[in-house]
Amino acid sequence: MSAFPYAIESYKKILEFDRLRLKPDDPAIIRDLNNLGVCYRCYAVSSSEPSKRQINLELAATQLGEAAKIVTGSQDLLDDRMIISTNQNVVAQDLGQFKVEKSK
Repeated sequence: MSAFPYAIESYKKILEFDRLRLKPDDPAIIRDLNNLGVCYRCYAVSSSEPSKRQINLELAATQLGEAAKIVTGSQDLLDDRMIISTNQNVVAQDLGQFKVEKSK
């Protein structure tokens, strides 16, 4: 549990470094945003504090949403789009926002 804040800070630094040297739609930026989002999600679900869980799930959703905006515009990033979409669905479900339609 204590490693998550360190991991999050590391992912933020990697993202910041890559944003300085790469194009905004570079696959490495997408990877960085996904990794950061997944790390926030893992931190959230491992937390016993509801407020900390909520905050980290919202941060996860934000990072994954940013990644999704980048991959939406490119056919070359279909695999990345599927990964990001899956991770977004997991976070949305954790937030209680994922609505599953009941089969008739």
